[in-house]
Amino acid sequence: IYGHHFSTADSLIRVPLLIHDPTGQIEPGSKSQLAQLNDIYPTILSLCDISATSEHSVDLSEETRELAYTYYHIVEDTHLLPMLEKVDDDEIPPKQQYVAWRSPRERGTWYPGFDDGEGHDDLVAAVRKHYRSLESTPTAEGGPIEGEARQRLKRLGYL
Repeated sequence: IYGHHFSTADSLIRVPLLIHDPTGQIEPGSKSQLAQLNDIYPTILSLCDISATSEHSVDLSEETRELAYTYYHIVEDTHLLPMLEKVDDDEIPPKQQYVAWRSPRERGTWYPGFDDGEGHDDLVAAVRKHYRSLESTPTAEGGPIEGEARQRLKRLGYL
């Protein structure tokens, strides 16, 4: 089994984030702090003097993140299932993995399907708590996609 489908390995989740700030508000240099993709939005909004609240994101220009979270979840109707039929069950990682990551040596992985975890106990507990908080996050009610948005999504190949 190869690729990104079955792994929360450090080489796949620990990647550099490069930011070019044409306004000069961010001091040039490098930082070794944790970040997640969902942190980019409140950071950019903050640099534009627009306030944004987010329960699960941080403004990287003002705050630091103690833990980063990642996961993968293979759904039953995925295109990967035919490939999985060719692999012994004991070689397939659990289909759900949730990770709390502090450093290459400090991570906790929780497997919801087995209600089990491995790694640092405090990080396994942290990722379980984080996952439960996501379940209670309200989502916007979706409606039909119409007009120009529908046309753009078609051109991009999503519809």
